[in-house]
Amino acid sequence: MALASIVASLLPREAGGMQRALPRFLAAIGRHSLQVFYLGLFLSWGSATAFRLFLAQGWLGPLLIGTGALILGAFAQGLDRRRAGRRAQPQGTAVAALHLANERDDWRRMLSEI
Repeated sequence: MALASIVASLLPREAGGMQRALPRFLAAIGRHSLQVFYLGLFLSWGSATAFRLFLAQGWLGPLLIGTGALILGAFAQGLDRRRAGRRAQPQGTAVAALHLANERDDWRRMLSEI
């Protein structure tokens, strides 16, 4: 986290290379770091099992690390797309606002009856 904080404070968002694929990929992982961490726990368990089954052969480490990084990045980008899809549906916020307004009216009625 400390390294990420230093990089974020020194590197502006509008830097020239930030719109390329790798920085966007890493930024998506950073935006969803908690969910990515959870998935990474399961992937590390699976990797440890694979190491035990295949007796830690030399080709296995780089393969699992690369595959795991791609899975985590794809997962984070999927979360980004899901988040963008929710923002594109403004009626959801209107429905939520109406629901909150109805709850507030219910509370006022209950308090007035006391």
